[in-house]
Amino acid sequence: MLTHHRHSLHFTTRDLTDEQAGQRTTASELYLAAAIKHVPSMERTG
Repeated sequence: MLTHHRHSLHFTTRDLTDEQAGQRTTASELYLAAAIKHVPSMERTG
C-alpha cells in the first residue's frame, strides 16, 4: 500500500516545476512540495 501511495504522489507531481509545487492549490496550508518532504518522515515513524 505504501508503494502505491508513493507512486501516486510521484505521478501527480512529475511534471511540476519547483515553483508550481510550492504553490498552494487550496485555501489550506498544504502544498505539494511540503507533502513530498513530509512523506519520508511519516515512513520512518509509521
